Amino acid sequence: LQFLYFIGSYMCLTGIGRSLHLVVARKHIDVDIIMNAHLGGVDLFHLNLGNAHLASELKKISIPYVVHGNTEAGENAHYNSKMVAAATAPVDGQLRRSFPICGSSAHSVSEAVAACEFCSPDYLFVGTVYATGSHPERIPAGPGLISDIKGHLKNTPHRPCPHLIAIGGITPANISEVVSHGASGVAVVSFILQSPCPRQAASELKSRLISA
Repeated sequence: LQFLYFIGSYMCLTGIGRSLHLVVARKHIDVDIIMNAHLGGVDLFHLNLGNAHLASELKKISIPYVVHGNTEAGENAHYNSKMVAAATAPVDGQLRRSFPICGSSAHSVSEAVAACEFCSPDYLFVGTVYATGSHPERIPAGPGLISDIKGHLKNTPHRPCPHLIAIGGITPANISEVVSHGASGVAVVSFILQSPCPRQAASELKSRLISA
């Protein structure tokens, strides 16, 4: 059953529809919000290392998630999979195979290349694409960053191009634009978590993502 759970998490990143991701940075959040967001269409939840309790709760109810942090923490029994930061040490083949899903993030083409060399990620968070209240200090790179990274990585034949997930200021109004620049999916924070109806907010994003 756990193996099927891993496969279910991975399938949303392998071309079976476009994927919607929710980054949960809070340490304390009502599980009902997560459940409603999942029912609304969120495919994968991203937790930080301080969310071991939430990870444990999501595992009980078979909601797919990954945990952001270093590879050592990914071996904690609370966690199902791992997002490996590009700044960590390179991930060897044996360790990489121990994670059902491996991801990283990139704010530039050079960071995307470094991430792929370090851990051959299944996906890359690319951004910050648009201005966002979650990180107001970051200068938006614009959707062109997605196409620049995709174009560069596609010209590296010895390494498969990971799925590119646009993050930063994503709303239903700009999903079509990031998809047209090569995004396989989108990741959000406040659009869902600050909504009075997380399920409806997730559903609106997913509908736009599917139709883009």
